[in-house]
Amino acid sequence: MEQELRLPDFLIIGAEKAGTTWLHAQLVSHPDIYMPKTKEIHYFNKWDSRLQLRDNYTAQELNWYAEYFKTAEPDQKVGEVTPLYLCDSKAPERIAHTLPQARFIAILRNPVDRAYSHYWMARRREHEIRPFDQVIAAQDAAIIGRGQYGAQIKHWHQSIDERALLILIYEEVFADPDAGLAKVATFLGVLQSGFEQGQDSRVHGARRFRNPAAQNRAIRLARYLRESPGFSFLGNLLKSMGIYDAFRRMNEAEVDYPVMVPKDRKALQAFYAEDMATLEETTGLDLAHWRNGDIKPAMDTD
Repeated sequence: MEQELRLPDFLIIGAEKAGTTWLHAQLVSHPDIYMPKTKEIHYFNKWDSRLQLRDNYTAQELNWYAEYFKTAEPDQKVGEVTPLYLCDSKAPERIAHTLPQARFIAILRNPVDRAYSHYWMARRREHEIRPFDQVIAAQDAAIIGRGQYGAQIKHWHQSIDERALLILIYEEVFADPDAGLAKVATFLGVLQSGFEQGQDSRVHGARRFRNPAAQNRAIRLARYLRESPGFSFLGNLLKSMGIYDAFRRMNEAEVDYPVMVPKDRKALQAFYAEDMATLEETTGLDLAHWRNGDIKPAMDTD
């Protein structure tokens, strides 16, 4: 009899630059939760962060995806984190078909601040060279469009039961991490005491790469190894041994980027206003603090 594949019970679906690395670290620390060592498996999304084709769902068998979870204990909740699932138009339908019983968690950050954080990440990696006001004017889909949560959540609700989706607000979570983790624990059916409380909330602060070209080559090599049937074991082995992460740490340094200028913030607030209203109507959330800038944790996380 063929062994049943072990697949995720839950997914962290986004958003990019909204604390998913921090949440992944917390989930890894919980004894009743199994998370693969690789954050961002990218199985269900069709496009990568730069809107280039990355369609593992078509290119890989389901067995390839299941390999990431095969060592989970029978009584553990199994999950994975890929922030692009939230904004990828193909992901909700694919996930609903493959994981019909799954639960989902999204962390949403003020889209104005999220866009600015994403922009500086792209600049550090030399993926973006334009001034920020030009990126805003172009309504760049890879940076500005990612914060249109109202449209994204509405699209997700077409494929899943909205009760299966927990939405967390980034600013609230980092103002009171224990309260945020309590919501996660209740939603997943695990004990909150299993999380490593007091963990540094700046898992990944704003960073620059000393050698962006080398970092980009390392990313491409890691992706090739993990997603090539003949070499996936090697890619996963290097990840599990911490070699890729060690290289990244050697090649990066924390850095503070400039404060956003008022005219750019005003332009983004105008751009997102209608979508924020859609998000409030769709979810029942009160997002006045985004419009007013009332809650601003002193950090920037992935």
